[in-house]
Amino acid sequence: MRRAGADAGGGRRAGHGSRGGQPRAPGPAGEDPVFSSGARHSQGGGPLPRWYLRFEGGTDPAHPERNKVHALIGLAPSNHGTTGSGIGTLTTMLGLDRPASLVLGRAYQDQLAGSEVNTSLDRDGDTRPGVDYTVVATRYDEVVTPYEHQFLTAGPGATVRNITIQDLCGQDASEHVSITYDSNALQLVRNALDPAHAQPVRCGVSLPVLGG
Repeated sequence: MRRAGADAGGGRRAGHGSRGGQPRAPGPAGEDPVFSSGARHSQGGGPLPRWYLRFEGGTDPAHPERNKVHALIGLAPSNHGTTGSGIGTLTTMLGLDRPASLVLGRAYQDQLAGSEVNTSLDRDGDTRPGVDYTVVATRYDEVVTPYEHQFLTAGPGATVRNITIQDLCGQDASEHVSITYDSNALQLVRNALDPAHAQPVRCGVSLPVLGG
């Protein structure tokens, strides 16, 4: 998971068309530049950046003002693992997680609910001091299941906003993939990145696969 953490740190920029990764001025010579915020999707919006924040130097709990990341926005993030609509539960019961990972990639096993990676991430709480977290989830997520596994609980010095998009836009039918090009979800991302200029979500039509 070290590489995943490094990827999350090295990828402090928006994924899937979202705006993010706004760099601040570099610190003293030899230090990484500070990135104030980022919006990412799926595993890239959940365990990867959370690993970077917790284990790879993305935050400084004793001095949160020195954090390299101050806001994390996840679109359909797999924060607490997934049952994979039951497929992951089945492979775990049959002892097939490792063979499945040889075919599907290590990320398969890492993303499952109760995996070593998720257990490490969840130990001592979901969040880091000085970071504002926003989660945008859809009830129709077929990849991160149950969809409530996306939500975070705020610990000391952190704030969390868990949003189920259907609570705002009842007709929004986006699923795990199309939420990344759902105008309703993207407005929520813009608002989280720039809360001083937040705009109402207009609740346009968004369809599975097609988005909106």
